[in-house]
Amino acid sequence: MCMFSGNVGYVGKTKIFARGEGERQYLVYEMTYEAEEALAMILPVPVPRGTGEDGVSFINLEGYPKFFEDLAGLFANITRSQSRHFGMVAANLAVVEVGSFIASFVPTIGDFERLSPQFQLDEGIWSQLPQYQDYGFVVFQLDKGRKHVHPMAFSFPRRDSSRLFFPTVHVHEGDVPDKAEFEHDLYCQWEGDALGRVGEFYARWQSARNRVVENVLFGMQSELEVDEHHLVTPIGMFDFELGQGVVAEEMPLYMAQLRQMYANEDVWVG
Repeated sequence: MCMFSGNVGYVGKTKIFARGEGERQYLVYEMTYEAEEALAMILPVPVPRGTGEDGVSFINLEGYPKFFEDLAGLFANITRSQSRHFGMVAANLAVVEVGSFIASFVPTIGDFERLSPQFQLDEGIWSQLPQYQDYGFVVFQLDKGRKHVHPMAFSFPRRDSSRLFFPTVHVHEGDVPDKAEFEHDLYCQWEGDALGRVGEFYARWQSARNRVVENVLFGMQSELEVDEHHLVTPIGMFDFELGQGVVAEEMPLYMAQLRQMYANEDVWVG
């Protein structure tokens, strides 16, 4: 789940991918939601103070709707489980068409006044989220109805290059509960020390079977065409070309599942 500017009847099947590259972090987000009115999804990002409106780079993954399905296919023991924009644009903030979405980067909380009221959080919410007083925010405008959205991807400058950030705080119907029900699959690429537990979240990271040589044992190499853009897996392939460089070919890949009530917090790794 995440932060919404309006009421949602359902949010679930959330999947998030994170990878650091130098002073920037990639983030890919996908979920299913249901809403009676158009609204916005707001993702806080810990950018360096003073980051300008052009600090976030959006990546169009509309052509790779199976991004997370193919990532899941790299894990032998994981069960795998179209939205259109509606023309409401930011006032005086740059907007970007990213596949089926309109998106904006809001550099500070104060800049939300430059968005249409429909896509803002109530002022009282921010007093309950003091950790975001100096964050930036990526805003995706969503249509009404029940939707399973294609992956929403972007990169942002990070203030702490030693850690990865997953936006997992829940804000629904104007409320910030102390605990929230998580239904998240978290993916990350990490080359540092062992990941261990997911912060305060008691889930274990699993390593992907992501090398062709390991999968010869499954007898799949002769059945699948292999080229420089793919990794063969027991049940499929990940297409690096369609992934547009978001997933690195030579980095370890990990996955953790969160499936219970947790403290309503973001997840940091590293």
